[in-house]
Amino acid sequence: MITLGRGIGLGVLLLAAGGCSPLSVAKQGFTEVRGASGKIVPVREATAAYYQSVGKLEIGTVTNSIAPVCPSSMQALTVAALREQAAKAQEKLPGSTVCTAEADITFYQPPGGVSALVGKGAILLGRAKLYDDKHELQADLLIGVFSEAVTTGEDQLAAAFGKTLAEHVSKAGR
Repeated sequence: MITLGRGIGLGVLLLAAGGCSPLSVAKQGFTEVRGASGKIVPVREATAAYYQSVGKLEIGTVTNSIAPVCPSSMQALTVAALREQAAKAQEKLPGSTVCTAEADITFYQPPGGVSALVGKGAILLGRAKLYDDKHELQADLLIGVFSEAVTTGEDQLAAAFGKTLAEHVSKAGR
């Protein structure tokens, strides 16, 4: 009979013998819990005054310039996530003008993918252009969403994409 202490020790020994250190197992566990996260790099950033004037974020056209590589389901999930996150951001937006975001998916690597170009993990890259109520360009943003979690699905990548954009619009003017 194996006691709890010996069972844990045996598990650690088996993981180490299999090439997995307890530290790498813990790191992967943290990665799975964290899920997908996003970052924005502005090509052209709007002024703080513009962001403070925004009272509503609307989602316009969302295109998929890499359609053969990125499935239409990923585009549909991204549109839905952008609209959902824009609605949630509504209560955090202080102004009264409408900001319309038009987005384009420019790179997609499915969960579990490995690429010589970008390494392992799930990746969704896009570009969002923000227009004021006169349809004048106010911001041009590159959005990157990444996850090394094995369990990340397309829906989680899309949700992180939408959340990253909505948070940027709602926090940039503060």
